[in-house]
Parts: sequence; C-alpha cells; structure tokens
Amino acid sequence: MFRRRSFGFDCRHCTQFAYGPASNCPRVASDQYGATAGKPVVAANSKSGTFFSGRSRSGGIYHVAMYYGDGKIIQAPRTEEIEIVPISQAMPERDYYGATRAETGKSAH
Repeated sequence: MFRRRSFGFDCRHCTQFAYGPASNCPRVASDQYGATAGKPVVAANSKSGTFFSGRSRSGGIYHVAMYYGDGKIIQAPRTEEIEIVPISQAMPERDYYGATRAETGKSAH
C-alpha cells in the first residue's frame, strides 16, 4: 500500500523551530500538546509563544499554532506555508482544544 508522506516545514516544525533545540519540543502536534497540557492558559491571557491546539472530531490533536501577539496566531497550515492570522481564522472554533505554554530553556517532556 502506498502512503503519501509529507516532507517539509509544517505546524509541528514551526513550533519546534520557534522554541529551538534547547526546549526538546516533541516532534508531533499531539505530543506537543501532551508535553504542555500541565500548563494551561486562558486564551485571553496568551503571551507570545503560547501554543493553540486543534482537535478533530475523532478527538486527536491535528494542529498546533502559536500566539504571535495582538490577537494573532503564527501557524503553518500547510507544508511550507507560514502565515500570521487573527485567532478566529487559525482553525474552526469547534476544533479549538486549548492553549498551553511550554517552558523555555527546559525540556518540554
């Protein structure tokens, strides 16, 4: 069976890149949420770098974006495409799962 594989810079790489190698930010969006779930943030109190996670109807985390500031998110919605958009445009409201914050300079695990 052939499966299409995606290579390049996507949402999970965007967060890994932003936090840098010292953070040990996990590789996939669901693991990034899991590593930061103990540090929930009220979306209205977000600071630059706060993770915003999206969950599918089946329950899996499928997307991660970061708060940029001024009510906007920086994200890679498709491979090799990075954009800064208002939070309301980052993902469907029904998919929003939560905002969390990673610790900088420490392991995210």
